[in-house]
Amino acid sequence: MVEKLGVKDQGDREKLDEATRIVYREEFYNGVMKENTLFPGLSVNEARERTIKALSEQVRGGRMYELEPRNVYTRSGNPPVIAAVIKDQWFLNYGNPEWKAKAFKCLNSMRIIPEKYRKNFEDVFNWLSMRPCARKRGG
Repeated sequence: MVEKLGVKDQGDREKLDEATRIVYREEFYNGVMKENTLFPGLSVNEARERTIKALSEQVRGGRMYELEPRNVYTRSGNPPVIAAVIKDQWFLNYGNPEWKAKAFKCLNSMRIIPEKYRKNFEDVFNWLSMRPCARKRGG
């Protein structure tokens, strides 16, 4: 693929990234698992599905969600920075209807200056859902 795309050196990032995408796509859709794997002879896609099922049944695996930084941006328009992956990460469920009701009740008892910013709080309460919770310091 490097020769086909005319990659000259490691500084040719755009062509290298394209080569990587093509190779990964070809491996996924046309690759076959080798004899030294758990599912020899199966397509990569089928082996992937069987691996997920086997790990789930053994309770030895869990879902991991990956961000595609080129498609995800912060509210300020910058790509996100993932500082750490934390073992046994837990989340606050801001999507819980009881939490939302309490948040709106609290907000409605507040005086917001200027009042036009009240809508900003309401909008955030409406879109908030699961959020990771972590502490850098303390116990």
